[in-house]
Amino acid sequence: MAVARTTDIWTTRMDGGDPTDLPGMNNKNFSGSAGVASGLNWKITGGGGYYTLTSTANPLTGYVALSYTGAIPANNTVLFQMSNGSHRISILSTGDANSLKFVGATTQTFTGLDLAMADESAMPTIIRATIAADGTAKAYLFDIIEDDSGTVLSKTLTADSNVSTTSSSEPTMVR
Repeated sequence: MAVARTTDIWTTRMDGGDPTDLPGMNNKNFSGSAGVASGLNWKITGGGGYYTLTSTANPLTGYVALSYTGAIPANNTVLFQMSNGSHRISILSTGDANSLKFVGATTQTFTGLDLAMADESAMPTIIRATIAADGTAKAYLFDIIEDDSGTVLSKTLTADSNVSTTSSSEPTMVR
């Protein structure tokens, strides 16, 4: 399955290590704070921790894998935010482990999730988010448009054009 055009390339690959010191070639390091290695994952610790990667790409694509291993973040806690300099999208907590909000100028909700990874075969929730120059934003749950039953798992909305709190193109992981 292809997830990008053959002319697109990924500049950052993460293996669960420190995002400010990525190994390998063609990896752009994040800037940020408040994280530690936890098994095979990088865990953003405490409230207010964040990591930022500045990009000049437009359109912009970001991947995020989320799971809750402790307390569930309060409703409207920003978990991931991305801006192309003129538009911004966010993934927010709903205050429970079963859903996430995809927020731009409007809000859509992903439901039926297992963010606490309570199921025996649970895996982190993966979202691929894109934002175009015109503000069209999409979020693909588990990087697919629809499942084998034809259930649509992607969401589309117009990104928020109020980006005063984000000064440049910064996909940001927040916790």
